[in-house]
Amino acid sequence: MLLVSGDQDALEAFSDFTRPPRTLSQDDRIVIAGMGEVGQAAQSVVAEAEIDSVTIDIEDREQVDIVADATSEAVLCEAGVESADAIIVGLPDDSASLLSTVLARSLNRNIEVLTRVSDTDATRKALSAGADYVLSVPRVSARMVAMELREEDVLAPASQVRFVRVPADPFEGVRLADSGIYEETGCRVIGIEEDTGLSGTVDPDRRFTGDEQLLLVGTDEDVQQFLKRFDVSSIDTG
Repeated sequence: MLLVSGDQDALEAFSDFTRPPRTLSQDDRIVIAGMGEVGQAAQSVVAEAEIDSVTIDIEDREQVDIVADATSEAVLCEAGVESADAIIVGLPDDSASLLSTVLARSLNRNIEVLTRVSDTDATRKALSAGADYVLSVPRVSARMVAMELREEDVLAPASQVRFVRVPADPFEGVRLADSGIYEETGCRVIGIEEDTGLSGTVDPDRRFTGDEQLLLVGTDEDVQQFLKRFDVSSIDTG
């Protein structure tokens, strides 16, 4: 037995290093809770691998097998969580994702649980709730900034996610918190570049001068909405 100590980031990094990679098999059966960006990306991979899957979403949309609330134990049972090999929880609300994670773990002690959270603080809660893997949107964004700072190729975590650089002139004199960037387009500001260089520290109270460049992460649809809404073009970083 190996005993390790460290802060949360260090322990998560060690966990990523020591955890064996998940190998998908056509004999597996996977439940996908939530058919948003994460759920659709997961379903695409699962379908391509010809693996049996059951999808749950509260909205009746394409490729949804069970139209219901994935935080309901009865719904998870209907989806076959009790005998499934894995569940991917990609609900838009962190509280709902945590509840679904707890229920899935209580129904099947052997199931592999991958949970997506929007708030970094929810990462530890998800692991405590029974998740084997946690996809933290802010953490992925931070890693993308770190790669940009090191001038490495930036790899999007999923095919729908884009990483773009745009001018900040539409926001001259406006605080980031009041810019409406996320609220109106869904894009997140994950870095700000000015004369002193690129910084991954994003202060919501910062007031833009208009001379900065913003690093954004979002889906293709989010990015296009941003470019249209604020009438700007992305900056070629190549």
